[in-house]
Amino acid sequence: MAELALPPLRTLETKRLWLKPLAMSDAPAIQRRFAQWEIVKLLNGKVPWPYPDDGAMQFLSGKLGRASDAEGYTWALWLKEGEPDDPHELIGIIELRPNAGTDARGFWLSREFWGRGLMTEAADRVLDFAFDEVGMTEITLTNAKENVRSGKVKERQGATPVGEDTIETVSGVKPRQIWRLTAEEWRRRRGVR
Repeated sequence: MAELALPPLRTLETKRLWLKPLAMSDAPAIQRRFAQWEIVKLLNGKVPWPYPDDGAMQFLSGKLGRASDAEGYTWALWLKEGEPDDPHELIGIIELRPNAGTDARGFWLSREFWGRGLMTEAADRVLDFAFDEVGMTEITLTNAKENVRSGKVKERQGATPVGEDTIETVSGVKPRQIWRLTAEEWRRRRGVR
């Protein structure tokens, strides 16, 4: 499959969130919010654990140090002002990797914001962007099978389980679910023609 030409990274908006391009100034919030076992344990084993004191700076230097990111997009999630518990800082991250094949989207959200539908809201907006602006015709998504919350986001979006394999996570080798969602199915579910 030919690589997609990617439109520029820009801020996206939902009802309750801003999805903003990352900035070096996000490092303190990433360091504080991401370095939690409950967030990290089922993520890709490439994530260092224990999370180093400069882990967020290393992450941002890698992401922002590239002249162009052919892999895709990374957004910081921010609650809009006036939302309950608005900390005026990043509360999570979502990525879209249109040319990755498998595992084309990844995300994490700070624990105190779990259970509010915020990640589904962000992930929905990213799917709109992927299908309507990037031109993806389908997306393949994965999660450690144990990561039930991540699987629920995919279920709510209408993704279909298409297989399983294994993944090396921070907490060891785990079964991994593989999901697929087509642009056609996404638009049908959203009532868009």
